[in-house]
Amino acid sequence: MTSKRSESAKSKDADVFRLVGAAYRKLDKRLAKAARASELTLPQFRALDALRRDPDLPMGELGRRLGVTAGNMTFVVDRLVDKGLAERKHEKRDRRRYVVSLTKEGEAAAKTAAKKIDEEIAKALNVLADKERDALADALENIANAPDD
Repeated sequence: MTSKRSESAKSKDADVFRLVGAAYRKLDKRLAKAARASELTLPQFRALDALRRDPDLPMGELGRRLGVTAGNMTFVVDRLVDKGLAERKHEKRDRRRYVVSLTKEGEAAAKTAAKKIDEEIAKALNVLADKERDALADALENIANAPDD
């Protein structure tokens, strides 16, 4: 099946893809800086935020949400446990699997991390007018929710 889209439209698609990547990298850099200020890595920062939003996540689910491998997730959780920010417990139904939850210190760190994340995202998006931000959110939601081919 041949595409009826013009070369100009295809070129614009490539530009959009490149720009989404560039915007992501810029935001990622801001968040990494905020994480370092909290003496965390960016994956640790994200894990705390995920556990703040949804406590007691199985390790595998936490890894899926963060888009990391099981081995990487184990490493991240090990560091959080070492810092006293998280604890790992066996699942009640399947003792071969682990659930990760925040400690009291982890809850406080997650709250601080969430505030920093929100501040950095707001700074990054401050260049957009409200209408532009809404349009961007709608467009990205359409892409994220589109069915896979």
